[in-house]
Parts: sequence; C-alpha cells; structure tokens
Amino acid sequence: MKYCVVDKRTQETYYKARFKTVTNEIFNPYHKLFYANKLKIVPATIKDYLKTEIALAVWYLDDGALRTDCKGLRLHTNSFSYGEVVLLRDSLLENFKRDSKPHKQGKGWNLYIGAFHKQSEKFCDIIRPFVASKIPSMLYKLL
Repeated sequence: MKYCVVDKRTQETYYKARFKTVTNEIFNPYHKLFYANKLKIVPATIKDYLKTEIALAVWYLDDGALRTDCKGLRLHTNSFSYGEVVLLRDSLLENFKRDSKPHKQGKGWNLYIGAFHKQSEKFCDIIRPFVASKIPSMLYKLL
C-alpha cells in the first residue's frame, strides 16, 4: 500500500510503501536447520547446501562486499562464531576451491577472500554468469 506523510516540522511530503509477507510451512525445515534458540546458526552440514553457483551468488550478493582498499572481498559473517565461520571457509574451499580467511571484525568474524593467487577474481568468475544473466544491476559488486 502506497501512502504519503507530511513532516510537521518542514511541511515536506514523503512517500512510503507498506507490504506484508506471509509464511509458508514449506520453509519450516530450513528454519529448523538454520536457527537454534531463535539465533541464526551455520549448520554442520552447510557444505551440502553451499555447493552451487546460485547459492554462492545469493550469499555474496546479500552479505558480501568489495573491499575498497584492495581487490579483496568480504563476506559479513559477524553474527556467527569463529567455528561457524571456519565451517563456511571449509565449504568454500571444498566445493569451489576458493581460499578464504576469517578476519576479526569488532566482536565477530568476517570471511575475507583475498587477492592472493587471484582468489577474489576467481570467486567472482564463478558467480558472474548467474549475476550477469539474472541480476545485471548487481554486477557492481564484482571485480
């Protein structure tokens, strides 16, 4: 539903949109897999789910970013424990032959895919065909 709001202080009009989503029980197995005690987790079996180019692209486009100081990439995994980030790292290595390293970021850990041995470029090469064909507006996130 689209509606407008007038700011009482400035008398400027702002347009907003609201929508609701519905849940579907078809997603319940994934909720059970990725949540424990209302916290998002990385399941021990993540390598079985993170094995297609599409899965990798969705993860990176949602939680990833180019580093501005080098040709590296970051996957923002800050809410996970070090052990969970290691599971994600191992999945990238086993399923895609891409090396990455956990980097301490505040209280959490990011997964860093560096420019060493062109790891970040090779990572982008894996997901580029999907991104280019399905979501070309997101190509700016790739090297």
